Amino acid sequence: MLHKIIREKKNFWIKSERCPVKPLIDYIRLKGDLRETQVEAIETYLFLKIAGQNQPLWKLFSEGFFNTGIDLGRLNINQHAREFLEHNPAALALFEFARYKNGHTVLLPDLERLIIEKPESIDYLSLIKGIFYHVNYPDYLFSLPMGAGKTFLMAAFIYLDLCFAINEPESKSFAHNFIVLVPSGLKSSIIPSLKSIEHFDPTWKVLGRKDYR
Repeated sequence: MLHKIIREKKNFWIKSERCPVKPLIDYIRLKGDLRETQVEAIETYLFLKIAGQNQPLWKLFSEGFFNTGIDLGRLNINQHAREFLEHNPAALALFEFARYKNGHTVLLPDLERLIIEKPESIDYLSLIKGIFYHVNYPDYLFSLPMGAGKTFLMAAFIYLDLCFAINEPESKSFAHNFIVLVPSGLKSSIIPSLKSIEHFDPTWKVLGRKDYR
């Protein structure tokens, strides 16, 4: 469900005419060297890096970054809960999360009910941090199926970060160096795969411009 929330917000950002990386994404799609799942992962990566300013997901969530702008006036809730949610972005974020549809029912009906009936009774920040495993640094996990091109996607992330880091050397959102950790039991299968990055052609992202942001 979190993936759906992030994806919806990402798609809105990408489709906006004011999206700073829209020419880059358009070029990647025009070049046609990456699969759709890879392109979507790159879109999400840049969205969290740039629009989300490389902040931890719990922080973005609690600040209302993923809120949809729901019209509370149209909901059948009491005035006290409505005013509380209007002035508390973390509470509104959790309320929207609880109301997401899981099939034909809301995701967390008990939590939705508790927020409406006793909005002050919840420690929203602690609960949101718990959803994201109390990780206090940017921690993005991309889960792609076998054969989707995870190794080249890793190469794409590295090239993109280095490209933005060169253009904006003072920005802390982009890395200047990388380290890849490989479990010892898998080194015989993962290391050879990583070596294929040597054959990755970065020209699919070269636009000859430096105003991506």
